[in-house]
Amino acid sequence: MNYSDSENIKAQKLLLRKKIKFELKLFSQGGKAAAESESVCRVFLQSDAYRNASAVFAYMNMPSELDVSSVIAVAFRDGKEVCIPRIVPGTNQMDFFYLDGSLSLEKQTEPGVFQILEPKLSLQKVPLGKFFPENAVILVPGLLFSADGKRLGRGKGFYDRYIAAIPAEKKALLCGTGFSFQLAPDVPVEPHDRRLDCVICGGKMYFSRNDGV
Repeated sequence: MNYSDSENIKAQKLLLRKKIKFELKLFSQGGKAAAESESVCRVFLQSDAYRNASAVFAYMNMPSELDVSSVIAVAFRDGKEVCIPRIVPGTNQMDFFYLDGSLSLEKQTEPGVFQILEPKLSLQKVPLGKFFPENAVILVPGLLFSADGKRLGRGKGFYDRYIAAIPAEKKALLCGTGFSFQLAPDVPVEPHDRRLDCVICGGKMYFSRNDGV
């Protein structure tokens, strides 16, 4: 990819981010957001990706993002490890921390950098080396997804950096989550952008190497 191609893709991303953020703000104010969130969570919880996971890396959603809190509740009930991210202040990096299934989320979280609930520092941080959990599945939020696993994030690179630091032998499964209108025929990506293993938008799950199931 030459310099002009790279600049063109960056420009496309910038325009798409503005467009999708606006659409998300409008969509989240209606009644369909909660219903679609539950639909995505239900599809994920019925999938082999969830059944085979020992640890679920979830997230606390922004007001305009898809809500995966029901996944957290069911994963606790099923005895799986559950983790959520905390941004390192002043950086574009984040860490994940294990949640305690015996405590409420309110007792374990606090407002973070972007006023999103984050795990308290008193919780155990997930190590990124050889002790990173086996058979982990990471729910990855974003602005736009394609059925073949491409993703447009918000531009800060938090997930890109974290995923790149996971040891390859751990084979963490990456699952994008979004509303139905966040699925596009294609998404502009750059060479460093990591493709997801699967995507759930609306009520359908897509795998990056085959058709939706």
